[in-house]
Amino acid sequence: MKFEKRYIILILLLSTVLNWVVEGTASDFGKATLNLGLIPKKFVIIIEILQVLVLLRILMSNKMDFRIRNVLIGISAIVGFELAIHFILGHNITIWISGIRYYFSSVTIFIIGYLFGVRREEIQKIFQWLLLLIFLQVPITIYQFFVAANRFADSSQLFFDTISGTMGGFAPNLMSVFVSIGFAYYLIQYLNNSKLKNLVFMLLLLIPPVISETKGMFVLILVFVLYVPRVFEIRVNKFLAFAFIGLVSMSFFTVFYNSIDFGSNKSVGFVELLEYSQLDSGRGRLSRIESVGYAANLILEEESPLFGMGIGSANSNPLGSSLSYNDFFTIRHSVDTLITETGILGAILLIYFCACSYRYSIRIYKRRENFNNFEVDIAKLTGGLVLMFFVSLFWTDTLFRVQFMYPFGLLVGYVYGLNKSLK
Repeated sequence: MKFEKRYIILILLLSTVLNWVVEGTASDFGKATLNLGLIPKKFVIIIEILQVLVLLRILMSNKMDFRIRNVLIGISAIVGFELAIHFILGHNITIWISGIRYYFSSVTIFIIGYLFGVRREEIQKIFQWLLLLIFLQVPITIYQFFVAANRFADSSQLFFDTISGTMGGFAPNLMSVFVSIGFAYYLIQYLNNSKLKNLVFMLLLLIPPVISETKGMFVLILVFVLYVPRVFEIRVNKFLAFAFIGLVSMSFFTVFYNSIDFGSNKSVGFVELLEYSQLDSGRGRLSRIESVGYAANLILEEESPLFGMGIGSANSNPLGSSLSYNDFFTIRHSVDTLITETGILGAILLIYFCACSYRYSIRIYKRRENFNNFEVDIAKLTGGLVLMFFVSLFWTDTLFRVQFMYPFGLLVGYVYGLNKSLK
């Protein structure tokens, strides 16, 4: 599967970097992002075109097994059903065309990951490339920090929002979720062998979320720390060492954040972090908790609780539409969009997918005698990432961003394949 391995490396590179290379957009304050602006924005569509072409190549080959064919049949049924709803309700079909790709863009990379797992293919080289892309965020965010300090000194909100690494646009939260993959991996490695270099790598990967002021990153770290005892028998010395690292990193974040003042008397501590999810954002935006309630009330008021308002109606739509519930002030992250567009059914399907992914990861750990060390580590990592992914849905638009969903889809697909290999 040399072609598939080379393709995965290419698509991970494109999905991670291309949104930063293209032209940026202006904020509501008229300030541009820190994108490089080397090529037009429309070139990002090449990522999804490649995904479709490679999926067709796989479908026409003999590399598919019965289970994956059933998955694709199920996805086709869901897509067809959603399309039928749009026709029945008389919605503009361009809404559906633009919106459906957000949900299924990572299907191709998931299938390739599954095939790697079933055939017990070595993917260490692919994962090393992924780690390289993750570490790339460190020097780039440091550079962006100093650029933003000169350009946005009069706006603390824009100052931090533009530090997005290679994610492009205003996406520090997405960048931090992406970086958390590497942080979680090196935590696993440290718990495996107690090597100092793994602690150093962990601390390095804290730099991007710290200097971009993404407080939610530390919620994700907490989630992963609570998950760790599920797949490790932690000795007291390792636990104390990790507790110390956690205390140092949190203190570093607090001191750094509180030391920066751009005209606002902000402070962050443990109490403020706990209250973070309940705070309204700038210019009257609903809090992250309130926005979930807004989406639920919306589908109830429109009498569409089961199926929602239709795929594409609440997400950003580059094709334009006559029916849109996309609202900067009310629809804030993945959960809001998912509930609005797909209703209770969509939420149930996503929860089921996350539950299966977590269960398969734990199963590999429990039957680790059948796998090599790398495969077991990936299973441990993926189980924690599933929990972090689920939490991130209430924080940012992770579900609809290829920068995270492609590596996540690859790892989850790989775990599915490893489970299949047991049979």
